[in-house]
Order: sequence, then C-alpha cells, then structure tokens
Amino acid sequence: MKVLIAYASGSGTTARCAEILSSCLEGFEVVLCDLGNESPDPRGYDFAAVGSPVRYGRLHPAAEEYLRDYGDALLSVRCGFFVCCAFIDSA
Repeated sequence: MKVLIAYASGSGTTARCAEILSSCLEGFEVVLCDLGNESPDPRGYDFAAVGSPVRYGRLHPAAEEYLRDYGDALLSVRCGFFVCCAFIDSA
C-alpha cells in the first residue's frame, strides 16, 4: 500500500508528528511531503493523510491551499487528517 503523508509545519511539531506517524506504518510504502516545498497529487496513492498546525483557529496557509487545490482528488482516495495545537515538548 502506498501512503502519502502531506503536512505543513510552522514550529516543526507537525513535521515531527508526521515522522512519528510514518514510523508506525512499517511495511507500507510511505512518502512524507512538506507542503511548504511541494504539493503532490494524492490520486497516485492508496491512502493520503494531511496534517497541519492550528493557530488562532486556522490551518497553516500551505495546508489550506493544498486542501483547496486537491480537495476533489482527496475525495477519490481514502484519506485522513491530523492537526497539532501545541508544541510537542510542552503538550
């Protein structure tokens, strides 16, 4: 199974959580993607996870843009979402 974990990160917490999620998926072909650098098409994957920090009730701008641009494509694959609302060291 080919899995995409696409994330946007401000302080690095969401990036770290994406790495932790990736490490839990042994046996799967996992691609980690920083949405600040690239925007992969989720249709090439069996499952897509999208992660973002939440600040002042808003997603990271790169995550918002990705969801806006690929919303229809995400509806065509199994997908999940995760958000981070605190620094990993102080949560």
